[in-house]
Amino acid sequence: MESLADVLAAIEAIPEQVCAPPQPRFLHDLCARTPGDGEVVEIGTMSGKSTIALAFAQKTRSGRPIHTIDIVEHPDLAANLNRTGVADWVVRHVARSSTVVKSWTAPIELLWIDADHTYRGLLTDLRRWTPHVVPGGIVAIHDYPGFEHTDQKALAVRRFLLSRPDRWRVISDRDAGSIFAVERQLEAKPPPTLHRAMAWLKWKAHSGRFLVSEMFDLRRS
Repeated sequence: MESLADVLAAIEAIPEQVCAPPQPRFLHDLCARTPGDGEVVEIGTMSGKSTIALAFAQKTRSGRPIHTIDIVEHPDLAANLNRTGVADWVVRHVARSSTVVKSWTAPIELLWIDADHTYRGLLTDLRRWTPHVVPGGIVAIHDYPGFEHTDQKALAVRRFLLSRPDRWRVISDRDAGSIFAVERQLEAKPPPTLHRAMAWLKWKAHSGRFLVSEMFDLRRS
């Protein structure tokens, strides 16, 4: 397939009820905006809907193949990649992300996480993989908040990403379904102690309001 419209239509035709429009288009555009200074890594492949969107973006701009990681390979994955013409732009890793990262050394320009939805699972992926993300690189997370463990995913994001505004800048807060994305900033010098204390207090207050609202929403759902 040579046109984005055809690829998006093919993605939508895959029967698996995940990554519904406009999310594949959003991921494609997110990948296309990266500077080309690193790899594209996907954690959580399933039938390949997001995989296809990311790989087509790389194919269109003559980029490197993306890396996708899952503990099992979906029986329809190979056929879906071949049908959409992106099989040559996908390196498939059938293993745990914690196993793959042990030997990973390449810089990453886009890290897309759609795997373990628990607090510990997401926090572990963030801790192990984000050190490879280059300045200007993007970390995107699916199901924020999602259908399961929404409070846990939100807590992991707030603890690891939103608590460091000097390192991570929010570029999308569920603008396309449940996708949350941040961009890595250039490392800045630590602010004076008083400024750090004020920033920490402000974040704690904001986090408290967030947790109350999340608990209220969960009780209502």
